[in-house]
Amino acid sequence: MSDVHVLPAPILPDAWQDVDTSIDTEPPELLSEEQLDRYAETVAALLRGAGLCVEITPLTAQVQLDITDPTSDLSAELVIDDDRSAAWTLHGESDLPPGTTTRTLAGLLTTILGAAGRRQDPPTT
Repeated sequence: MSDVHVLPAPILPDAWQDVDTSIDTEPPELLSEEQLDRYAETVAALLRGAGLCVEITPLTAQVQLDITDPTSDLSAELVIDDDRSAAWTLHGESDLPPGTTTRTLAGLLTTILGAAGRRQDPPTT
């Protein structure tokens, strides 16, 4: 059985105070297109409040958010299902330069995945 690690409390942008997140108190209604749209709009508003650019594309029983960071070449594709589950893919639009050090590469991935400041023993597999 694998260990379950507790995620650290996120640092929330000040702009999030202005976003209505009351959708979180509503039980998910499968196939409710209106509720899925409001949920996606709320997630998008939170991401925009954090300084990211977001484009929303409705799909069949899903919504796709294309998220870009205007300060870097990083982006993400987030697909939200009608049950509020989600899958995402992260992208770096340019290659790292030749000769990138191991610490630079690991530091970039640590920052992206939010692991900075956490210390744990590496998994043994």
